[in-house]
Amino acid sequence: MKWGFFSMKLFFHNKVLNTQKVLFAFFILISAIYFSNVIFENKDFFTKINQDKAMIISQEKTDDIIGEIQDEMTITQKFEVNGQANLEIKIPFGTFKRANTGELYFDLKENGQVIEHKIFDVSQLPDSQDISIEIPNSDNDSKKRLLEFEIKSKGLSGGNSVTLWRSNNQLGEFFINDQIQDGSIYFKLFASNTTAALTNGTFYLLLISFLLLFVVVTLLIFKFRGNVQKIFVILSLSIGLFFVVIFPPFEHLDELDHFYRAYEVSEGKFINQTVNGELGNYIPTSLISTVNKVRYVHYTGYQYNVVKDTFSMELNPQERVFHRNYASIYSPVLYIPQALGVLLGRIFNSPPIMMLYLGRLFNFLAYVITVFFSLKILPFKKNLLLVIALLPMTLIQATSLSADALMIGSSFLFISVVLNLGYNKKILEINTKDFWILTTVGMYMSISKPVYLPLLLLIFAIPYQKFGDKIKYTKKILIILVSSLLPMLIWNLLNLKNLAVPDVRGDTGISPSNQVHYVLTHPFRYIKTMFDTLISLGDSQFMGMLGKAVTNYGYSLSSSLVFGFIFLLLFTAILKSSDYERDSLTINVKGKLIFVVIIVGVIILTYTALYTGYTTVGNNLILGIQGRYFIPVSPLLFLIISSNNIVIKDKKIDIYVILSLCLLLFIVLLNYILKINGAIPF
Repeated sequence: MKWGFFSMKLFFHNKVLNTQKVLFAFFILISAIYFSNVIFENKDFFTKINQDKAMIISQEKTDDIIGEIQDEMTITQKFEVNGQANLEIKIPFGTFKRANTGELYFDLKENGQVIEHKIFDVSQLPDSQDISIEIPNSDNDSKKRLLEFEIKSKGLSGGNSVTLWRSNNQLGEFFINDQIQDGSIYFKLFASNTTAALTNGTFYLLLISFLLLFVVVTLLIFKFRGNVQKIFVILSLSIGLFFVVIFPPFEHLDELDHFYRAYEVSEGKFINQTVNGELGNYIPTSLISTVNKVRYVHYTGYQYNVVKDTFSMELNPQERVFHRNYASIYSPVLYIPQALGVLLGRIFNSPPIMMLYLGRLFNFLAYVITVFFSLKILPFKKNLLLVIALLPMTLIQATSLSADALMIGSSFLFISVVLNLGYNKKILEINTKDFWILTTVGMYMSISKPVYLPLLLLIFAIPYQKFGDKIKYTKKILIILVSSLLPMLIWNLLNLKNLAVPDVRGDTGISPSNQVHYVLTHPFRYIKTMFDTLISLGDSQFMGMLGKAVTNYGYSLSSSLVFGFIFLLLFTAILKSSDYERDSLTINVKGKLIFVVIIVGVIILTYTALYTGYTTVGNNLILGIQGRYFIPVSPLLFLIISSNNIVIKDKKIDIYVILSLCLLLFIVLLNYILKINGAIPF
């Protein structure tokens, strides 16, 4: 009988295992079919010649003009391009919205020789609209083409003339009457593709590689099921390393400023210096030249040749320019990983573009390490933190040069440490090691960005008995608070001049001092402004936190993808699934009230910082708020809605959640690959 019973038990156990394996194989098969179908739908885009014109030179147009073009003027703009064929210049003229008469002579030269001559009737020029000039193909096989266009006029004078706009980008030398000018003439350069992006063989190789990566990652997840921190490393590296590379340079939000800041920190320049009444630091001119060359390669798909060219641009650290970047207000501790990447590039005399990618890589690896320990320490809701740490917006920040990567990681680590000390039943008393870990993490998090100071209130969720007695509790709480606040105060006092400079990227009428005065004299009106902003923009800020749209230029995700992440967040927040969670101490009302106070505090400080530093005085809405600013406190937001009563006893639910997350992430990766390359709209 015993052997019979044992045989039946073994039979049903093996049957369950076989059923799991079949379901697992079915999951992989259906997912592979889906990915193959999506990729094949876009096969022609990559394997056939695309006749659409791709922008290879674009600039930031300013409101400055060169003045009225008159007969005695000669305007010359030099520039350099790859040896591409089928090039076309597009340049807008301003007519001052009047009927002008006369002629413009447009000479296009290569190596000083005229290769195209055009005469434009000024009376026929449309105001502010592009005029196209095709560039004849070159007969030689040179990799570089040295081009210039020269503009003269006949019959034009003051009050009867046209003009051109300036750009701050330095594409090449720009002259007016042989006098060199700052910046460049505003124009765009397009090239028609003459070859396919990929051969059929390369396309199928990449398809198979993508599917193999998905299968391998899925198998590793199944192997390490139950170990959430290892699963995080597998998923983050498999997706994040692609993010480091595939996103065009300086595509991420404020990444160019973070690039300059990381370089400053790598040289030990932590605080801006004052030169002729201006704040800033001397940085290599090549950094700005690199940014100007590749900053706009995204418009019609990733222009790989443009980025490839920048790898030949040398650093030349002795040639410098005085520059202020807006990221210089942030503490240098947020740029340690990026600065190490830049420093490594400097040691090996790498071009600036390589420093960008090294900075991204080091920043991402620092984030992975920080979140790994956060998940390892967290006593419960590991799957919730896993989903938050792998949200599209979170990964985008982690794989850029953004200071948010370490800010997010350190916040997660602080939350995990506090919740472990406060709710882990095995920790009866906080020892010296635990205390100093808590203090150090709190100190780092606080000096990073002051708007997240309310997170320090989380320490009050730890029962005082774990500190020993009330006297020890009071003493240690004060040490933590003072240790966290003092470095932040010292840094901001040292950086006070820099903090007082308004961020005029949004509007030149911004005045922090006047805005502070307005808030203090109209407190109830400001409270209404905060409520109006939350009601009007709160939903978009929440979707932005998830990653509905990322980077400067969108790359939006479909609603179904976003709601897939929302479902996983709510599912992992509300339900208890693992054995440990079912037996662990639940979050009490006091803890949830502290979470609410923290979130409200961060919202108020974030809104106030952007109202005083980025919004015009007395505006009815607060401008510049982005959902990513609330990622550091997002675990607390979802822990507030966690339930103590809804329990799932099926032990396999965790692996289902993680496999669903894996599938969503690979769909996101494929979505970005297609959009970055222009196969589908932004």
